[in-house]
Amino acid sequence: MFKILIAEDDRELRQLFAHVLTKNGYTVLGVSNGEEALAALEQSYYDLIISDIMMPKMDGYTATQHIRALDDKEKAAIPIVAMTANAFAEDRERALAAGMNGHHRYLALVPMRSATLPIKSVLSTKL
Repeated sequence: MFKILIAEDDRELRQLFAHVLTKNGYTVLGVSNGEEALAALEQSYYDLIISDIMMPKMDGYTATQHIRALDDKEKAAIPIVAMTANAFAEDRERALAAGMNGHHRYLALVPMRSATLPIKSVLSTKL
């Protein structure tokens, strides 16, 4: 069972991502900010984290830095993909500098047939 953690403060987007990914055979948990993502990681292991950048309480950059610093090296190495509306080159560079493995715009999950392309591209990259 491939488990994905989605950290996205927009409830409707979080539900859309979860729906698309679940229809493609993934097990998904959605949370609304970086703090909740860290709490979810304390409870379980995920194969992939999809994170928004700008979220209340703790943004995606900060959450990624906390995840990368975890004592549990397996959890610290989970692939993290920024899924955001921020599409400028500097946004991508900042995401990668924070420790994320990829940076994709929201529209990468639509249409449903291509929904798993960002996931497949991240997982096929050597980490």
